[in-house]
Amino acid sequence: MNRQELIDKFSESAGNFIRLRSVAALRDGFMMTIPFTMVGSFFLLLANIPIKRYTEFVNKMLGTSFLISLNSVSTATFSILALIVVLSITYHYVSREGCDANMGCLLALSTFFILIPPNFTTKSGELVNNVITKEWVGSNGLVTAIFVAFFSGYVFCYCIKKRWVISLPSSVPRGIVRAFAGVIPATILFTT
Repeated sequence: MNRQELIDKFSESAGNFIRLRSVAALRDGFMMTIPFTMVGSFFLLLANIPIKRYTEFVNKMLGTSFLISLNSVSTATFSILALIVVLSITYHYVSREGCDANMGCLLALSTFFILIPPNFTTKSGELVNNVITKEWVGSNGLVTAIFVAFFSGYVFCYCIKKRWVISLPSSVPRGIVRAFAGVIPATILFTT
């Protein structure tokens, strides 16, 4: 086998791999994070230019709270990265499967929140309950977000395709029928 045949074979295999629904959903889901990471990075750079005179000038002209505001934009965008990933990957996966992407996203988001620890311990040792920390909805939660997106999307679409839904009469409005379609998948996801 010559070099060109090897390259052609590899290109064909890579193309087939990229066309898999789950890989395409992963790719497209992460593409949705680009605006957030780019803008967050821009604000992070703008707030932390390592030139002392720049910092002094900005503080004098705009006040000390201006640079803090710029840092808060970058912190906010990076701190919700896992939420963006779980919603966008689920949306693309469920859409490719031909199911209701909105309901799939809501189920994935709820499942993700169930997995987040409901409390944390402060540095002083105090236990704080009933909170969602930025730690788990940011970059620390990315692997969990990817897993939840695929698992919940798969369970939701499997239930819909197997008609594991609550059947309602045809006189019931379509929006209510769509809402009830998520009851059985939600029960499965929230109890597993």
